[in-house]
Amino acid sequence: MSDNTIKTVFNKLGASVLALTLLAAMSGCASIVHNGNRDVAVNSQPSAAKVSVYRLEKEGAPTLLTTQTTPCVLSLKPGAGFFKGQAYRLTFELAGYQPTTVEVKPKVSGWYFGNILFGGLIGILIVDPATGAMWNLSPEKLDQPLSPTQHALLESGEAFMVKLAADLSPAEAAAMTRIN
Repeated sequence: MSDNTIKTVFNKLGASVLALTLLAAMSGCASIVHNGNRDVAVNSQPSAAKVSVYRLEKEGAPTLLTTQTTPCVLSLKPGAGFFKGQAYRLTFELAGYQPTTVEVKPKVSGWYFGNILFGGLIGILIVDPATGAMWNLSPEKLDQPLSPTQHALLESGEAFMVKLAADLSPAEAAAMTRIN
């Protein structure tokens, strides 16, 4: 190889390395790895429950975003503003079962700390906090068990109710059977 060929290869290689270095300096690690909404897989036991998703606000009432039927995958925004994570409340409802509420909370992504080595101060202080990429949502997967209501347990014979004799209606008293 001639000296000119070697210089040309090194010049092209140097330009590529410089371009990659500038790209890395202008971006954040978390933004590179997972920018945008986070998918949260949601199911219930039993399935086919209605799940209502509310965005939790610092002040004021929660905002209803969507209502789905389990199983489903929700695409949720992890950031709520500069250096602010977004929390959500999921409410599960199914006839014969008690309503159940679960919170999905923001947590700092491990990739955000990759800015120390790769993205630099721009990634730590500007890019990842501004885009919301510094946040993940936890839990990423929900398989929520639902508890039957008292009425459903009584109807299925899986439970019984104790009442004082003084609280019985005449029809209930007449239907009683002595067991001891």
